[in-house]
Amino acid sequence: MGKLIAAKPADLQVPRLSTTNYKLWSELITEALEGRGVWDYAQGTIKEPSDEDQKRIWRQNNAVAVGIIKGTLSESQLGHVMGIRDVKKVWDTLKKIYQRDDYARVQSLLAEFIRFRLDITINKGASKLSRIQSEIRILNSALKPSDAIKTETLLAGLGPEYEATLVGLDASSTADFKGTVSKLRKAEARLKGQGITM
Repeated sequence: MGKLIAAKPADLQVPRLSTTNYKLWSELITEALEGRGVWDYAQGTIKEPSDEDQKRIWRQNNAVAVGIIKGTLSESQLGHVMGIRDVKKVWDTLKKIYQRDDYARVQSLLAEFIRFRLDITINKGASKLSRIQSEIRILNSALKPSDAIKTETLLAGLGPEYEATLVGLDASSTADFKGTVSKLRKAEARLKGQGITM
């Protein structure tokens, strides 16, 4: 086994763990732990050594990893891991509790994506679809809607005031999401200029 080196804690920008963001949270926490050089502790691949000097460094690094993880938990979530000092046990406990919610979250996001209706600006609607698509990709990349589906969902969610624009888009057969959004923003500005309420 190589010589252990002490890790240093850092200010991190990892969102608090919630019932809906385990996959995103675990991805960001993994990167944070990797960046501090303590991810292997959370995986249990670095065992506590018998040498006293190395044991002190191991305990320090383990505590850094535990602190990083616990620092992203709410008070009620801390109750699940209160008193647990081994980072692998903390990691495994949280994974067991929160990972199972991903499937339900993906289903909820897919339903929101499918039911999309534009009741805001084109930019906000496009951003909403992109955010949903991205969150689905993080949770389960196999179920992520393609950009072509995202474009069709945006177009299908438009109100009747965009009918003429839709005919023009069909004629040009634009399947690129960014290009479609750009054309829709122009149509939105033209409709607002005509005093049409959306």
